[in-house]
Amino acid sequence: SAYGKALGDLAKLNKNIVALTADLEGSVKTGSVKETDPARHIECGIAEQHMVSCAGGMSVDDFVPFCSTFGAFMSSRAKDQARVNDINHANVKMVATHCGLSVGEDGPTHQAIDDISSFAGFFNTQIFEPADPNQTDRIIRYVAKTNGNFYVRMGRAKTPTITKTDGTPFYDTNYTFTPGQADIIRAGDKLTIMTAGPMLAFALKAISELGIDGIEVIAVSSFTPFDNQTILSSLKKTGKGITIHDHNIHTGLASYVSQALAQSQQTAQIINLGVAHYQLSGTETELYDKAGMGVEGIKRAISELL
Repeated sequence: SAYGKALGDLAKLNKNIVALTADLEGSVKTGSVKETDPARHIECGIAEQHMVSCAGGMSVDDFVPFCSTFGAFMSSRAKDQARVNDINHANVKMVATHCGLSVGEDGPTHQAIDDISSFAGFFNTQIFEPADPNQTDRIIRYVAKTNGNFYVRMGRAKTPTITKTDGTPFYDTNYTFTPGQADIIRAGDKLTIMTAGPMLAFALKAISELGIDGIEVIAVSSFTPFDNQTILSSLKKTGKGITIHDHNIHTGLASYVSQALAQSQQTAQIINLGVAHYQLSGTETELYDKAGMGVEGIKRAISELL
């Protein structure tokens, strides 16, 4: 886990960093902090509300608390406490794993498909979603050094390293994460594909299998703040777009893009791929395919627009 490795390294560098979890240490990979200093790893039990509230109090006393659990629990059970932290301008780092359909076999009760919307209405909480392990590392390090509340969402399945066309890592040692900045992974002028999180890898695979040139691929890793300019500039150039997000299409990336277009009075032909209703239990790939957002679904959307 890139999150666990980054957090463990940060704990060695900063004695004020603490990790809190709700009976899910093994799943959310906070054990790296326990290895460094057991006293700075707090097991809260199945009490997500207490975990987030406790983290808020600790942040007031100059600790840097990272609290982690599954996205479905963080964004529903502990929303009230997160809101109080937002009101109080606390310094809590909420890092949720097992978000979206990526949680797979755990089924609909554990599929966090509306978690972004739970926190999007807050005024003092930034929302990020990394695209691969390397960007995860940079985002966690940014969050650790920056005062304020954050919600970082990640899936369950392993995500491949995103590469440039020459095969080298896109998020390499020269990359610096900047909130509110989307990344153009591939340049093009025929069609814009906008992705978030693990869906970037699926989009690149679909394009590779089709063998089509001229598709611009944008990775959105920051929702609050959101990069309207990069999205609008690309869509103005191509006139056509596809959003792909492991989230409810009405409150995830698709809604952010729609709002950007409406506010700018700009038009574009858009197909939104995402979660349109509750899914059942299955592997990540099976669930993505059934929801129409897997590789084949992306290929169909591309073919429809081109």
